[in-house]
Amino acid sequence: MYRRNLIILDRITKVSDIKQRIPSFISPLNKWRIVEVSTGKSRIVDDIVIQHDTSRDSYMMEAIFGREIPRLSSTGLSRVICKVFLPVGYPDSATPNYSLFVRYTLSQVALISFTRILSTQAMLIAVGMGHSGALPMAAVINWLLKDGIGHIGSLLAGTKINTKFDSDPKRYKFLSVFLGQCANLLGIMSLARPGLFLLLTSLSSGLSRVGTLAVTSSRARIYEDFSLKGNLGDMIRCSQAQSTLGTVIGTIFGVGFAPFIGGDIYSILAVFAPASVATHYVAYKAVSVVELSTFNRQRFEIVMHTFLETGNVPDYHSVAEEEKFILSNKIFKNIRINPPIVSITGMADFMVENLVRNGFHISFESSGIVEVYFRDTATSDQTIEGMFFACIKSRGLSGSQEEFEKFMIAAVASGWRTSLTFIDDIDSRVILSNVEN
Repeated sequence: MYRRNLIILDRITKVSDIKQRIPSFISPLNKWRIVEVSTGKSRIVDDIVIQHDTSRDSYMMEAIFGREIPRLSSTGLSRVICKVFLPVGYPDSATPNYSLFVRYTLSQVALISFTRILSTQAMLIAVGMGHSGALPMAAVINWLLKDGIGHIGSLLAGTKINTKFDSDPKRYKFLSVFLGQCANLLGIMSLARPGLFLLLTSLSSGLSRVGTLAVTSSRARIYEDFSLKGNLGDMIRCSQAQSTLGTVIGTIFGVGFAPFIGGDIYSILAVFAPASVATHYVAYKAVSVVELSTFNRQRFEIVMHTFLETGNVPDYHSVAEEEKFILSNKIFKNIRINPPIVSITGMADFMVENLVRNGFHISFESSGIVEVYFRDTATSDQTIEGMFFACIKSRGLSGSQEEFEKFMIAAVASGWRTSLTFIDDIDSRVILSNVEN
């Protein structure tokens, strides 16, 4: 202990000054208070004067723009950009795949904003604005009606999807882009059928609202797995800033090109089509780099398939490469989770006993279908256990409790978060009334 103190004291004698940030409520840049150790005098300087690790600035610029920009690093602008668009402590506060996600998402948002400008331009012409003799009040009423109907549609859709935003956020993030582009296309088509303006634009508004709801609702689950320092709020704050930047870029390009495109529907579609394809491409790339560490049905089945074949539990990084988020991918296709209860004559007591004791019940039909029911109070461990034995039973195998415990230990060691699962639909779980313990 004495030797350690000597080393610390020796280091302190070599320190020339002490620096401390003075956060600014107005500017993204801080001021700094510098105290000279030898004299005890302090002074306040601007952030640009403080020497920073330029290699770190370059790394952060690559995260946003995909390459180093010396001019930004040398002028100190990189610090402003990083403070606004990247989480505090980056790159140590986010996973390595975060930088790719940011770049693809920026491109995606910019392209979406660009195509939305095309759609809005077409709708404004279709509703009558820009033409002499148009009825302003009728145009306003139509415009407000299509937004009102769109709000109602998004409310109903969000209620229907509910927890699926958490169980399959990658799918719904990509779906949000697809719905947004369909909405823009319907808006453009209103130019070809002005008489159907209210119908087409109401559908367009509804799809757009549902798309916005999907991307907003799936955001937290995605960014939670990017976060390494418990900084989910800061990550979402950065995502808002990044989306704003992408929107501004896309809007500038859209407004700039709109006069050259004109009001002809074929000219608008000729620009919209390739822009929409590019939007879907970068959206697919953005979602592809997301790696989720919680189990939903698809990810669990991929893990179980590998476990039954090799005895090993793959980590969530490798599972992300196999995960499908456009089409469904059920490996254990003969498993039904919480199916409708038709008849349990002669086995009701046995089912209740399993639900009370284990939190789940598994039955094997003569057709080869395995049905697994979860009780409404089932824990995450019980949900995983029920699905574990259902997968084994569907392969005609018999598993033991010891084998399940081995699986759980390996899953945790591989980085899976077993304290939270999204394997089944909670609304379809079995509820037991008047249970006596």
